[in-house]
Amino acid sequence: MSNSLPLVIVGSGGAAVNAVKAIRENSYQGEVHLFSDGVQPPFNPMLLTYYLGGKIPLEKCYLFGNSFDFFQKYRVNLHSGRPITMLDVKEKLVIDDQGQKVNYDSCLIASGASAIVPPVFGSKSQRVFSIRTIEDAVRLRELYLTRPRKVLLIGASMVGIKLVEIFQETGSEVFLVDLAHHVFAQAAHPECATVMEEQLQKHGINLILNTKVEAIEESKEGLKVNLAESGLELEVDLLVFCIGVRPNLEYIQPGQLEIEKGILVDNRMRASAGNVYVAGDVVQGLNLINQKKEVLALWANACQQGRIAGANMAGADVIYPGSIPQNITHFFDMFFVSIGDVHNYDEIERRHGNNAFSFFFKSKGRIIGVNFLTLGNYEWINSIGIIRYEILKTLNYHDPSGPQRGFPAETIINLQKVMKSGVMEVE
Repeated sequence: MSNSLPLVIVGSGGAAVNAVKAIRENSYQGEVHLFSDGVQPPFNPMLLTYYLGGKIPLEKCYLFGNSFDFFQKYRVNLHSGRPITMLDVKEKLVIDDQGQKVNYDSCLIASGASAIVPPVFGSKSQRVFSIRTIEDAVRLRELYLTRPRKVLLIGASMVGIKLVEIFQETGSEVFLVDLAHHVFAQAAHPECATVMEEQLQKHGINLILNTKVEAIEESKEGLKVNLAESGLELEVDLLVFCIGVRPNLEYIQPGQLEIEKGILVDNRMRASAGNVYVAGDVVQGLNLINQKKEVLALWANACQQGRIAGANMAGADVIYPGSIPQNITHFFDMFFVSIGDVHNYDEIERRHGNNAFSFFFKSKGRIIGVNFLTLGNYEWINSIGIIRYEILKTLNYHDPSGPQRGFPAETIINLQKVMKSGVMEVE
């Protein structure tokens, strides 16, 4: 496939680079332009906490090393540090921050997401952080190495919990605050979350739930932070917001694409209008469990979506099957897994024992989600991929009445076969 107009990619993360590879692997010989708002080579933001805590060097965060050789290899016209300020779908046109205009044949929106920092008073202080970019991580590590006395983390998210462990290991007194009633509010059932909360408190973490930051004020000692509902005032050395991310969509002309929380796509990763494809954290794609379009911002999803979008931009015909919510993390002596829907159920089955907690969530007799939590028992970690496979393969797409929600209850038996003894006991 070749065209007088180039392909344009907005973004340089996992979705974008996988799209580039798929475009060339599907024999597209035309020009490819990639615009990135950052000046760093492609990196994996999920690895930044490991760099922060000294587990890996900074170079390991980059996908292809700290260089731009990837783009030369795949013959990409790279516009680094040149964010797109306008995408006009009707005119098939992008404009960057320097006023450069490029008309395209097809465009991939893979601009990712930015960390949410709420507009509270004082949030622009130099002692207030988020951790989403290489620059964020480098700046935060500089302060981390000073061994701060007190650290306030806002958001009991996957990132927030990792930071809890990192700072606690340096000897910092750590405060974890969240607006929700439990940690991992989206991924964990309250009963499972309660076990984790008890363990966090045993490790000396100050857990403050059901509250939010009202104001931040710099002081001689660092920061004074007022918490709204609790009425507490904390004095800390630094504060990190870990309350999630927001898709980067501000450059898209209003009304040209169907956008809810993300950009709605079909099963070929195409947006609602124009020759526009979408991949990564900006996508609102199919959740296989409930058959709804949702933002499932996971690294593996972004890479898969990028590959499919890139192949289709190059003239192939590849279908994106959809995905399921999945979160896996380990912290302190705990390992936690959430797969599927753990909230919209009408029956729950619990299997606990040997410092392991298993929850199966059912709707109309079919399992729609699971939570696994172990305390110091990691023998079954390698089975997670098999568990996810079991869930996916038993989703029923062949029912004449349409896809069924969830997967058969007998899947419990299959799960038992791949789990190590003592993790769960299912009859």
